[in-house]
Amino acid sequence: MRSLHIIYNSIIDQTAEIFEELFAGCAEILRHQSTFSYENADRDYSEDYRQAAKCAAENWDAPLIITTSVQFFESVYSNRRGKLRKLHNLADSILIFDEAHLMPQNYLQPCLRAIAYITKYLNSEAVFLTATMPDFSGLMKQYALTGSTVLDLVRPDPLFQEFQKCRYQFSGEVSERQLLEMAGQAPSSLIIVNRRRSARELFQLCSGETYHLSTYMTAYDRRQTIGTIKQRLLALEKDFPDGKDVPPERRITIISTSLIEAGVDLDVYSVFRELTGLDSILQAGGRCNREGLRTEAVTTVFEFGHERKKAAEDERANITRELFCKYPQISCAQSISEYYGRLFSLKEDDIRKNAITRGCCDINSIPFKSYSEKFELIDSRTVSVAVPRDEKSRKITEMLPFTGNAAARELQNYVCSVYQRELDTSFVSMR
Repeated sequence: MRSLHIIYNSIIDQTAEIFEELFAGCAEILRHQSTFSYENADRDYSEDYRQAAKCAAENWDAPLIITTSVQFFESVYSNRRGKLRKLHNLADSILIFDEAHLMPQNYLQPCLRAIAYITKYLNSEAVFLTATMPDFSGLMKQYALTGSTVLDLVRPDPLFQEFQKCRYQFSGEVSERQLLEMAGQAPSSLIIVNRRRSARELFQLCSGETYHLSTYMTAYDRRQTIGTIKQRLLALEKDFPDGKDVPPERRITIISTSLIEAGVDLDVYSVFRELTGLDSILQAGGRCNREGLRTEAVTTVFEFGHERKKAAEDERANITRELFCKYPQISCAQSISEYYGRLFSLKEDDIRKNAITRGCCDINSIPFKSYSEKFELIDSRTVSVAVPRDEKSRKITEMLPFTGNAAARELQNYVCSVYQRELDTSFVSMR
């Protein structure tokens, strides 16, 4: 019996650290992700261990493997030997899907179907973890296998009420200045916006102790910044345990895109979230009074006036806006259930459109090769740009003309993703 913990790249380092602390000396924990390599890990590993761990991780041949959703699902639907050779190790395993609500909507049917077949025919079990749980029992029956057995390990009510550490309020439209003024009143605040451009513009307007997070940053920079934020929040809590009389220069403001919602372990006094889907809002609220040390904590949902037209075209935002009018607290189980029910009803065509069975008429004509080539969980319209950030990355970049793809894995921590049009625009503006 082995366990695979499937999560997202943005929090895999944090998860690995927690697991190593919990299971120190009791279990071998291996990592299989694009931003980590045993060959180049900054640890005192022997050369023999590096090679053995690399091989075991890539073949998922260990008691406990931490990997990403992209690695998992693209391996299941791959037609390449390098990916397929590890699939037999999914038998007799426990598959743990963290932040399960983030399974890509356009590929929800193939993702659920893969899990259903693995659990049914390979004698494995899958565990879904999330604070905003969709009706996976119904989704499995509708989009995967009708005979799948799905059990609720935790009933939402009334137990979830014990974990409500903040209340949610909708403030309507605000300007950037008004938003920063509200956030500046709290000892520490987190502002999460929908666009990377908005995060950058807010950061440029903000004063005091301010931090910026987005996927425009490299994994190296995000990790460094998150580490600094955690240290500064701890220092703030130590110096002002009651949160009173904090001088303006010590008040912390964090401005981020949604990347911080997928399990990044921060605890702030106030959270401000731009209007979007209910799942994202509740995940953002998970950073507000995370440790439950404060009696009154608020997550404020807002809209920018200049983004109102875009928000009106977003079904997720429209449903959330209506739920704020209907429920005293949108974090209740009934609100979450209604949100997902309405969303999946609207998106049924999107959920079905990438099913592997759409390209065949019977079991003998399943298009494995062509389907594998089209199966992409990450938007292929983005371009990875290498940004040297330290001596190690500078050396790797300098050697790229000679090493080519051989150095690509080593550079994963030093790349950021931009859309092709953004890259083209930047080149035009530089000329």
